[in-house]
Amino acid sequence: MPPDRSWIKNRVCPGGYGVTDEYRMGVKEFIELCHQYPRYMDRGKIRCPCWDCKSLKFILADLVSFHLISRGFERGYINWVKQGEPIWDRTPTQAPTNLMSEPMVFEPTISQENHDQFTEMVMDAAGPAFDWNSRDEPETPNPTAQKIFKMKDAADSPLWSGCEGYSELSALSELLNIKSESNLSERHYNRFLKAFGRMLPKGHKLPDSFYSSKKVVAPLGLGVEKIDACENDCMLYWKNEKELQQCKICHHPRFKLKTLWNDGVETYDVSKKQNFQMRASLMWTVSDFPAYGMLSGWSTHGKLSCPYCMSGIKSFRLKHGRKPCFFDCHRQFLPLNHPYRYQKDNFTKGRIEIDPPFIRLTGEELEAVVASLPTIEFGKTKDKERIEGFGETHNWLKRSIFWDLPYWNTNLIRHNLDVMHIEKNMFDNVFNTVMDVKGKSKDNLNARLDLQSICKRWDLELKEVNEKYLKPKASYTLSKDQRQIVLKWIKNLRLPDGYVSNLARCVNLDDCSLHGMKSHDCHVFIQRLLPLAFRDLLPESVWNGLTELSQFFRD
Repeated sequence: MPPDRSWIKNRVCPGGYGVTDEYRMGVKEFIELCHQYPRYMDRGKIRCPCWDCKSLKFILADLVSFHLISRGFERGYINWVKQGEPIWDRTPTQAPTNLMSEPMVFEPTISQENHDQFTEMVMDAAGPAFDWNSRDEPETPNPTAQKIFKMKDAADSPLWSGCEGYSELSALSELLNIKSESNLSERHYNRFLKAFGRMLPKGHKLPDSFYSSKKVVAPLGLGVEKIDACENDCMLYWKNEKELQQCKICHHPRFKLKTLWNDGVETYDVSKKQNFQMRASLMWTVSDFPAYGMLSGWSTHGKLSCPYCMSGIKSFRLKHGRKPCFFDCHRQFLPLNHPYRYQKDNFTKGRIEIDPPFIRLTGEELEAVVASLPTIEFGKTKDKERIEGFGETHNWLKRSIFWDLPYWNTNLIRHNLDVMHIEKNMFDNVFNTVMDVKGKSKDNLNARLDLQSICKRWDLELKEVNEKYLKPKASYTLSKDQRQIVLKWIKNLRLPDGYVSNLARCVNLDDCSLHGMKSHDCHVFIQRLLPLAFRDLLPESVWNGLTELSQFFRD
């Protein structure tokens, strides 16, 4: 007779506070049973059947007790066979005296009730407003309705003529469920379908690929709603409790970053051989520039994209290039008596800079600005809202959730940029411009037209000859022979193993360009190879600038 283990479902005391004595005694009984079967243990450790470990990990008995008390047993696991307990005998105590007294009836694998269940799934996916009689009308149904009708046919039609157990939809649902639970790859799933299809009678409706299977079940369109749960599985943050910041049963904080800062986690110090309460904080984030905008809440697009200067930046939009431009913004940060501030010809023509550097907002000031932002609802079903003045006086998209951290306003640096992404973009732009790669160089026709209206660069302005524009060669671009020299040097370059990938494969001598350069390749090139590649080929003033750029990224 199987033992009574109903106590497994009686973990939390009435009222939601603490663990019942019955459950604690049951956990103690489980630990004692595990020690009765040392063959199922690993060097004194036992399999933990808690909600998270699921008997996959061997850990110490004391830690197993803690897991079971705080998390509970794996759902449905009452016969502890993985810990050595024999399989329970579930044979009924009284058997029928006459087995042949009633005729044996064989039923199909799936009953009519289960078959109707798949039909109901299709109807639920279609919604209550869907008109099932529209199929009989002469007008052709819209594409959405056609998918619904096709899926209903898959739920009603047998897998093959005469099959009473499976419909096309029920068979696919079961096979896709097996694929998901067994972690089958798409390739193995396709092989299984083809082999299984050869075993079925001719005329069967089983698809032969994962893609075809998904097309059948995709119109179900099962909705997904993200619901936070307590770390100890006490409650769901749902409906009336979705705004709570901590569990109302165990009082565990909802967000881990706040937990690490306010409460900390108990950690074992190996050197001192004692436990201590470790607290942690988020120092900063590391991302590329577009992700910077998502994390900070300040959009990194448009003429106000600088998250430090904010509305104080003097950027503008190019008339012909139609992109934001930050040319001549740097003079504002020079000392007030710097001679560059009063030059009218070498920067923006006819303009001098007299404004002092923009003063960055402190953490407290920035927090006050963020706190005053209105709440914006995001989502596909929501209209694309923008805070009033967006793109003109500010670039705020939202209030970042990081401002919920109590120490966030004291961080000197809150967001860092991933240098690898910047180096690749910088290398592509510089190298393609110097090599004058068609379609990739930044020195194009629109750039020359904008340059003519902004700067005094007589030698670079377009020349009109026979009603056509002629683009004079710039001092920072190479001739075709010089480009061939650079590419042959790269092709014959030999570097240590593992230092960089094979650069020779990236060289294209026909159009004098590089293709397929990875981020690490660009990282090595701009830091170590850029000054060497263009040495003796560019004027000294241009080469010095590229060398300083390389040194900047190296430092």
